Amino acid sequence: MTEEDFEILLVRYGHDVSLWPEADRGAARALMAQSLTARRHVAESEALAALLAADHLPTAPSGLRDTVMAAVNQTIVAAAQTRPEISLSARILKFCRTVWPQAVSFVAASVLGVAVGVADIAPLPSTDQVYDQANDMADNPVDGSGYVLGYDGDDIIVSLNEDGE
Repeated sequence: MTEEDFEILLVRYGHDVSLWPEADRGAARALMAQSLTARRHVAESEALAALLAADHLPTAPSGLRDTVMAAVNQTIVAAAQTRPEISLSARILKFCRTVWPQAVSFVAASVLGVAVGVADIAPLPSTDQVYDQANDMADNPVDGSGYVLGYDGDDIIVSLNEDGE
């Protein structure tokens, strides 16, 4: 075992070699017997473990939690009691300021949509007019035979022979 391997295992498993994997214990003990550096690393690891074990978190004085919670409750109660009462007119004004622009936009879009839908912007021929025009074209085709294929909005589409050409 090299000293680098020993250091990796020392960091991974700690200073107590008896807790290391069985396959590595013998080599680790042999290296510790031969290497001053390995023994020094083990001693440093033991010292660090002892420091960490001795360190404890300080405890808060008894009653501190109750004191803090009482202060929080007093602050909440005081804030609720000193909150100014908002008048009805102020509430209505606040509502109008927040809702009014959206309401106006909605009404304007609705009125515009209805106006465009009702307006006769692009008048289409009536169904009777389309049928009359199609029948006239089919009865009087250029070459004597005509088949109405459809209507594209402006003109009647007519085929001049049976093949659709």
